[in-house]
Amino acid sequence: MKWANNRCNELPFLKARLDFWAQHQPVPHQLQVLAIRLTRPVFSAVCMQPYHLIYQSQWMEPLGAAALADLLHQCRTYNRQHDITGVLLHTPEGRFLQVLEGPRTAVRHLYYHAILSDPRHHHCQVLGEGPWPQRSFATWTMGFRHAQAGDLRTLLGEATGDSLGLTPRPYPRPQLLGLVNDFVEQDPIPTWQEQP
Repeated sequence: MKWANNRCNELPFLKARLDFWAQHQPVPHQLQVLAIRLTRPVFSAVCMQPYHLIYQSQWMEPLGAAALADLLHQCRTYNRQHDITGVLLHTPEGRFLQVLEGPRTAVRHLYYHAILSDPRHHHCQVLGEGPWPQRSFATWTMGFRHAQAGDLRTLLGEATGDSLGLTPRPYPRPQLLGLVNDFVEQDPIPTWQEQP
């Protein structure tokens, strides 16, 4: 399985290579065998298994309603194009807790190359990541919920008082995902309709 997980990242390259060969000359036998192996159910199941990444961050300055609406619009457009779903919790103090889910390569690229490099974020911290049997927010390109600082402290099991509140107790990813899901379901407004 580890070999297959590593090869999932190479699928776009391999497909492009096969397409190139098919257009310019007969496909070599080795590439034909590789194409057959890539379509086997076990390999396809590993590559198609959703990947979750849960992180928290702090926005550098407070976000007004219009700026937050623009951010959500950008996220939803990008996520729709890259088969990413999830939910974003936001506090008035500018703190985010987000669940991203989708193809491993797309989710990791979004977090490690776009979110982490965004100068408006700081204190970015991955709380959990890895493959998951199914998506938790499959119909939402980016669900959204307003939250209070106390809500996030409760979700993350953080100490209150004089601490900055950015050091979570190490919840296992399945438990944290369940807590986020429960929080989202408490609000009667569908997450895709809630406005910032």
